[in-house]
Amino acid sequence: MMTAATIYEGDWRKLGNPSADRKGSIHDDEPARQLGFKGAFVPGSVVGTCAMPAIIERYGKAWFDGGWFDMTFVSPVYTSDSVRAVARDADEGMAFEVVTDDDRLCCAGRAGTGYIDPWSTSGGPDDVFPDAHIGERFEDQAIEITREHTAGMLGAGGDPAPLWDDLIPPLHLMAVALQMVDWHRVPVPGTRPPGMWARHAIKVNSPMPYGSYVMKEYLVEKGASGRTLYVEFQFSLHRSSGEEVAVGRHKCKFIRADV
Repeated sequence: MMTAATIYEGDWRKLGNPSADRKGSIHDDEPARQLGFKGAFVPGSVVGTCAMPAIIERYGKAWFDGGWFDMTFVSPVYTSDSVRAVARDADEGMAFEVVTDDDRLCCAGRAGTGYIDPWSTSGGPDDVFPDAHIGERFEDQAIEITREHTAGMLGAGGDPAPLWDDLIPPLHLMAVALQMVDWHRVPVPGTRPPGMWARHAIKVNSPMPYGSYVMKEYLVEKGASGRTLYVEFQFSLHRSSGEEVAVGRHKCKFIRADV
């Protein structure tokens, strides 16, 4: 847990699971239990909403003119858990955690402004998901994002609504990007589905009001880590004029079938 001086402590809250009806996913009780967990996971985008008030309190709305975050999901959050965010200043920006009331770390990350290139790319070994090819691009999607689209995530996270009256919550883009993945083109044999969020990261170039956009996405990395195999995707969000307003990463991990 954090040792430096704390700059933010959020209120304790219980999170909802707006994806509970996604049968066969990690947000469904039975598949989660089959993987050895006690029940369905709260979606990562909902968990991440706990950290956003800390980020905005630290940087204000200036964060939307060139801010970034990079968060890793360490352990599940269940709807029975009470969680809160804590944050401290770091050498580059700020560091934050989402923790349970029994001190279990669920999410750890960093955030700041002016970060130009948040990620390195190493591709991936050929023997991991050999038919999932680095650089595989998915069909561009024209999307319309309204307040109604983000209401479920924000309500489940208990995020203060006034913060998002006019702007798209950046964590909503992770769910949109996941829906764009064509798993027939990125097969993941040798794993025990369903997949689980492992990481969310984004760099925002300018504020994102509700409205019409185009999203682009491709496979950028794959690999192995302990008892899991993973794939990572990069997406970008563009105005109808073609201007890029955000670029992000999301990683999905799967438990190996042989463990």
